[in-house]
Amino acid sequence: MDDSQIVVWEKMDETIIGWLMYDADVCCNIEKAYQEYVENKDDKKKVFSLDNYFCIDFSIMEEIELNYGTRPVHRLTYPSNSALGMGVRWSWDMKVYHQNEFFPYSADVSNYIEEHHSKDKTSQVDLFKQFPDMNYTIDLLRNTQVNNSTGYKRTVQREKIRHNFPVIKSKTKTFAENNDETSGNKKKKLNLSTEVIQELKKFAVAVTDPNDEDCCICMSSLRDDSAFADPSKASHSGFATVLELKTCKHTFHSDCLKAAFKSGAKKSSFTCPYCKTIYGVKEGNQPPGTMRHRVIPQNIPGFRCGTIQITYHISPGIQTDEHPNPGQPFRASFPRTAYLPDNSEGRKILSLLYVAWKRRLTFTIGTSVTTGQSNVVTWNEIHHKTEMRNNRGHGYPDPHYFANVVAELKAHGVTEADLK
Repeated sequence: MDDSQIVVWEKMDETIIGWLMYDADVCCNIEKAYQEYVENKDDKKKVFSLDNYFCIDFSIMEEIELNYGTRPVHRLTYPSNSALGMGVRWSWDMKVYHQNEFFPYSADVSNYIEEHHSKDKTSQVDLFKQFPDMNYTIDLLRNTQVNNSTGYKRTVQREKIRHNFPVIKSKTKTFAENNDETSGNKKKKLNLSTEVIQELKKFAVAVTDPNDEDCCICMSSLRDDSAFADPSKASHSGFATVLELKTCKHTFHSDCLKAAFKSGAKKSSFTCPYCKTIYGVKEGNQPPGTMRHRVIPQNIPGFRCGTIQITYHISPGIQTDEHPNPGQPFRASFPRTAYLPDNSEGRKILSLLYVAWKRRLTFTIGTSVTTGQSNVVTWNEIHHKTEMRNNRGHGYPDPHYFANVVAELKAHGVTEADLK
């Protein structure tokens, strides 16, 4: 039995607003560099250069385009007998400037179409049933893609891939899997309470003689047991009953702090429940997408300089465990555009916004304040000027905007110290 798999690398592309496969030969080069990164874990090898204008930073899984910004990349594996493993992929005609230009479907979609093609070459494939962000039906008999809402047709084609994708053994564990998808047996052996307390040691120190004051989480005295304590288990496994956070000096029962830590969306950071001081690097649950910018010649009211135009793209998709309703689709209304003056202050804020984007803090999934719709991508309390002029209160002039957005970024843990 063949236990090998192929590896496919994809990037988020705002031209098609979705995942775009790298060519197979490029995937081979990326995978070779990635395996070196996994084996060496050497900071010098975390960036793989594609050419003079593009590179991939494996530590944050992003392609960096030197002139325009960043876009997410991800690594997928498929059986060797899958469509892509057998050298077949499907593409659709984008028709740029009335010229045929075929874009490959994402790896998942391409494999899905080929599965149906292998069963019945005359069938129709409703992509929307499997991919909620693709409201199309593929007519395999006529080689067309039909928009289910508008009826617009495009040509599709089945093509042979000139190069082979990289091959790995299925038992091979990637760097991400070893960190985020620990094997079931090993995960079951972990004592979760011990693991969480160990994590908190980065942010807190033990207090051997706490003051007679209340824990602001459970509102019981610090000298009494926590309301979150489990009386059936041994007392704290040798850990302190009370912990003091290192920066803000606020104190809590260790069990209370452990409960607060476990309820957080990310375990790479922790926010003080009392004063909201951030420990570690805060990360959000923003879906994958792209952030780009360019300078345009128009002036923002109040500034005699060019204008930085920021464009965000996020595609609709399915919510994961870090979102409010895992497994349900979410909607995304994009692209979204924002503006900054092209001066020193504007460029500094642009750099801070890039940090927030990389940490997945700019957007989240929730309920739209303007429409009341749930399960949609919304701004995440980092305000942007989405108009150049103040027609609806979303543009310039606004003498307080720079100070306000810097304060909002700081509340998410993004400061000028991150630019050094």
